[in-house]
Amino acid sequence: MEPFTVTPTKKFAVLGAAAEGLIMVALIGIYLFVLPADSRSLWMVIVPFMLVGIAQAFVILNSQSRKLTVTADQLTLEQGILQKNRQMINLDKIQDVGVEQGFLERLLNVGTITIQSASTVGALRLASIDAPTEIANKLLAYARQANRK
Repeated sequence: MEPFTVTPTKKFAVLGAAAEGLIMVALIGIYLFVLPADSRSLWMVIVPFMLVGIAQAFVILNSQSRKLTVTADQLTLEQGILQKNRQMINLDKIQDVGVEQGFLERLLNVGTITIQSASTVGALRLASIDAPTEIANKLLAYARQANRK
């Protein structure tokens, strides 16, 4: 079986960028057309833009800080940006793979995958995964194949 890698979706980062754009257009509109000229301050636009930009950067960095790699016999979850944490599970130790999706997540085909194992690692959770049901089925197929060896 071919190794594969799963990373969190970038859909929420794109939605966040679109929301940031709408917020900025609204703030600039209020700044130019609603506020009297004598009470305007450039900080009224710059500070919210910076705060929303920082929040957006956090969402992007958080989504890039997790990676699940599956090979023919092992699953490895790597997490962290400055400090890396790696958890490894032999595929023959996987007992169950579950998928959780809220309403918005179902619309976007995104969800959280939970991997239950008999190893000392216990359960692993990986949030914001594209096509979570397909990934869960693929993980279970790999686990079944590993149990046949």
